[in-house]
Amino acid sequence: MNKATSYYLDLIRFIAAMAVFQSHASMGPWTGGFLRQLRPLGMEAVVIFFVLSGFVIGFVTKEREGSAGIYAVSRLARVYSVCLPALLITFGLDAMGRSINPEFYSGQEAYSPQRVLWLLMAGTTFTTEVWWNHIWIGINSSYWSMGYEVPYYVAFGLAMFLPRYHGLAAAALLMAVVGPNVAVLFPVWLLGVICYRVCARWPLNPGGGLAVWVASIVGLTAVFFPLREHHALWEDFSFDLSRLRDYGHFYVTAVLFAANIVGFRGASPCFESAISKAANLIRWCAETTFTVYLLHLPVIQFVAAIEPWPADSWIRRGSIFVGVPVIVMLMAHFIERRKAWWRNLFSGLLGVMSVTTAPAAKEGHGTATAARLVEGTTSGTVDRG
Repeated sequence: MNKATSYYLDLIRFIAAMAVFQSHASMGPWTGGFLRQLRPLGMEAVVIFFVLSGFVIGFVTKEREGSAGIYAVSRLARVYSVCLPALLITFGLDAMGRSINPEFYSGQEAYSPQRVLWLLMAGTTFTTEVWWNHIWIGINSSYWSMGYEVPYYVAFGLAMFLPRYHGLAAAALLMAVVGPNVAVLFPVWLLGVICYRVCARWPLNPGGGLAVWVASIVGLTAVFFPLREHHALWEDFSFDLSRLRDYGHFYVTAVLFAANIVGFRGASPCFESAISKAANLIRWCAETTFTVYLLHLPVIQFVAAIEPWPADSWIRRGSIFVGVPVIVMLMAHFIERRKAWWRNLFSGLLGVMSVTTAPAAKEGHGTATAARLVEGTTSGTVDRG
């Protein structure tokens, strides 16, 4: 993982997060449907997040997290450092918003103490999407993807660190337990792992990489810009022809994006000078991605609920499309600063040496940035449909 590739993945991760944000912000109750034509891109952004997540997990298990204990500590710290604050902030903002403007929350179930406890339990155990369940965390439908992402982390860890056939059997059993809705997208996530291994073992030369990168961009553009609505990724699996066609669309998107990464890795010497000039800005934005993705919906809803302006006013649209990202990115930097505390907590609980003392990756210059990728990467989300 060289430096240019690491920054490129950071940049793509942030762009994908903004695509997810835009797909929600353009909804009618919030901004009167402004930029609604681009909403389908939020769905493809989810696929990109899955591939990125698999890629980075492939990297860290090869270069930094060589034991089950270190892998477990890293995943637990990364997930809970943002997910638990996101759950609590969602409960708080929804409760305050309902007290100020109850009509704006009329379609949302109120938080009784029993309901909060149930949602907190489902959210912290990441069982919101087991089989045909769809447990929504208040207004924060974005949280659905954690019920996919975390089982993927666990399944990969089982396959990686248990004896070979036992690990594969345990991973398959876990996919059976969580059900077909989650399992059908696991290969998309695994494609990211495969992509990393291709980049590490068989990197393309700059000319070949540039050709593959450009071709993948052309392919992704052709796939993205009919801007057609598809079934939401969290919808129940079925063999309905339109559902299978949409799965095919998402798999093609994943393959093309994986090719994009492979191509950029080969062509990265051509971009290193240019991308390094924006490195600090890219890094700052990328470090907010996980929090932005998990918190933008409750903040959008709260801001819209307390404002007096109608949804189609430009003041409302400005406050949502500009104000909300600023608010959530600032929140991210307070939340993200707690990562080390969570890592130390889980290191102590599991009796594992902190991953901060793990050896550096072989390529040196890209190690720190690549490490930041795994500290922030996650899947995106789409609305409830």
